[in-house]
Amino acid sequence: MVFRHVRLAVLALIVVGLLAFLFVPPFHNLVVDRATSAFTTIRKAVHPNIESVHPTGASASTSIAGHLPGLAIDNGSNTYWAALAKDRAPELTVNFGGPVDLAQIGFTSGASGAAPADHFVNQPRPKQVHLVFSNGTTKDLTLSDEGTAKFYPISANHVTFVQIHIMSTYLPEGASPSSVAITEVEFKTQN
Repeated sequence: MVFRHVRLAVLALIVVGLLAFLFVPPFHNLVVDRATSAFTTIRKAVHPNIESVHPTGASASTSIAGHLPGLAIDNGSNTYWAALAKDRAPELTVNFGGPVDLAQIGFTSGASGAAPADHFVNQPRPKQVHLVFSNGTTKDLTLSDEGTAKFYPISANHVTFVQIHIMSTYLPEGASPSSVAITEVEFKTQN
């Protein structure tokens, strides 16, 4: 007899909940919002969406003629930014059009192009970088010495710019000091 009352009470609660879901908009919205939030949290953990974030501009502490800061964010594989050889603390600042959440940063280090001086191994490449984000967070990275894009995990939310401070470089063997170069800096967000 008790179990029958419990079953009827549970059934009544289900029917009332279903009717409230169908005919009470605030309750319907609350249920849908919570279910969507739970589903999104699980989806992000199991299968995150990684999307590119496109910067809107770049500036630098110095640059050499023909290799301006904007060339580090132009998606070109045959252009690059290069700092002046006398710049002992080169810095590249990348700006975004509004606040973005960053999950990865990618570097294609070194020079690129058709001229002999533009070959990857002929110019210094960033080795250690110190990232400073507009939200106050920082991250230190040691970059691999490769001529292809390499991505590194970061976590920086609601940022409008990133300052990339080049702390050390990979030098070409027997080379005199010359311009440190970056072909491309890329950013990704995780949704």
